[in-house]
Amino acid sequence: MPSATEAPSTVDSLERRYRRLLVAYPSAYRHRRADEIVGTFLDLAAPGQTRPRLADAADLLSGGVRQRLGLDTDADLNAGAALAGPVALALAAGLSAFLWWSVEPLFGSPLSHAAPAAYAAWLLALAGWVALPARYARWPVALAMAVTALVLPVTLTTGEPRPPLWVVLALLAFGALTLAAPAPRGATVRLAVTTGALVTAALAKWLLAGQLPATRWATGYYQPVLSLAGLVVAVAVAGVAAGAVLAAVEGRRARPWLWAALLLALPGGWLGPRSTAVEPGFGRLAEVMLATCVVVAAMTGVRGSTRPAVPVHRAGRVALGCAAGLAAYFWLGAGPGNGSWGYAGWLVAVLVAPLLPVLGQRIVVGLAMGLTLVVGSAPGGALFTLVLLGIVALLVPARGVPLPAAFGTFLAAAVVTSYDNGWRLTPTVPFAHTANLVLTLAIVPFTVAALAGVTVVRGRAHRVRGVALLLAGTGWVGALTVPHLAAWGPILVLVPLAGTGLGVLLLVRAALRRRR
Repeated sequence: MPSATEAPSTVDSLERRYRRLLVAYPSAYRHRRADEIVGTFLDLAAPGQTRPRLADAADLLSGGVRQRLGLDTDADLNAGAALAGPVALALAAGLSAFLWWSVEPLFGSPLSHAAPAAYAAWLLALAGWVALPARYARWPVALAMAVTALVLPVTLTTGEPRPPLWVVLALLAFGALTLAAPAPRGATVRLAVTTGALVTAALAKWLLAGQLPATRWATGYYQPVLSLAGLVVAVAVAGVAAGAVLAAVEGRRARPWLWAALLLALPGGWLGPRSTAVEPGFGRLAEVMLATCVVVAAMTGVRGSTRPAVPVHRAGRVALGCAAGLAAYFWLGAGPGNGSWGYAGWLVAVLVAPLLPVLGQRIVVGLAMGLTLVVGSAPGGALFTLVLLGIVALLVPARGVPLPAAFGTFLAAAVVTSYDNGWRLTPTVPFAHTANLVLTLAIVPFTVAALAGVTVVRGRAHRVRGVALLLAGTGWVGALTVPHLAAWGPILVLVPLAGTGLGVLLLVRAALRRRR
């Protein structure tokens, strides 16, 4: 606690910095709890302290995110995050050691890549987390995240080879999970994380030995690295999920273990697919989008039936906004003429929808759908996607302003375009290929529609509308992804199978209890 003789300016400066961190919380929560939260941190501050500690800043920011997502009151989520954090660090360090010492040397000197800087940072993060006192243990992890994040702009500027993008993002996500977990207490957890990192590296090297041909990888290491790393993370997720099964069998709470498994599965799902031979039908972007949506949908199930999976009105707003963003992209991509002005109906609909009653919204959305079908010039898949998004908007008229979803979709489409063209601003890939890749963004609104359908069906009112939403969402996503099932990454297969298995186990246990 600051001493009575401490300069007021020091206390005021520390208080201002704590209050700036509270911007992560919703405004209503800040007005209600800001003084209490800041006062608590000031009471715990050391004499002369002028800046929030890293652990305090991480706790405030993660708490704000949980509040905005409505998850802060879930004690099982907090317990799951505490379980996931050490496992995430073991995975990050173990995969870094494997990639640095076993994979990078296969393709020339490691010094020719920027990757070793990031990999070394994670090994140092593990050493610091294990050896430093608890209050300093998370500092090396934050440093490793900063070094890893800098790899992308540095390699983009210098032209040096970089590690796979999704490996970099997965490492950052594992670091975030580590920072969100409590600092290590005791030697047992530190020894367990060290052992986990060694096992991770050894398992990856064993898998590498089974895949590496005598001629090495003639096409480079990008795709094999993703596949191997994804498989290793899937093994870790399966191990944590086994803890949930054991807890369920023993009659203990399984939800903390489920939360931990899903938190780890989220970045693990980015490490795929197993093969990109089916691109653009199901490539890396589709894997990432689908895996993220599947894991998030599973998280809504773990939250329980006390809250709706997705507010129903959100499905219409997201669908209309996404349709408008995609229409604007195809309009610009198609160029002048060729009926490209037919997409203007979606832009009109997204602008006037908040001003109209339900009937008026349905009329403008119907007109936009008709105009797209009559004069639209995009590929058939794009037209089908826009029309189906329009049907979702007809089933659930937008409540609120769909314009942010439209802007977000259009900006995401621009990023995907740069991604498809090797992060260059000048297009080098045919527009038809890029357009098919951009369409994978629609996985998000159709997933929202499916979850909204679940909410409607649960409520036992308007079940026909709920079933229609469910069919629209799962039908579109299934048509895009199920034909390429063989290419799915392991997380995409593991999460639905584990959820189904655990559900069957809980049903059997409940039936046995009723018989007693």
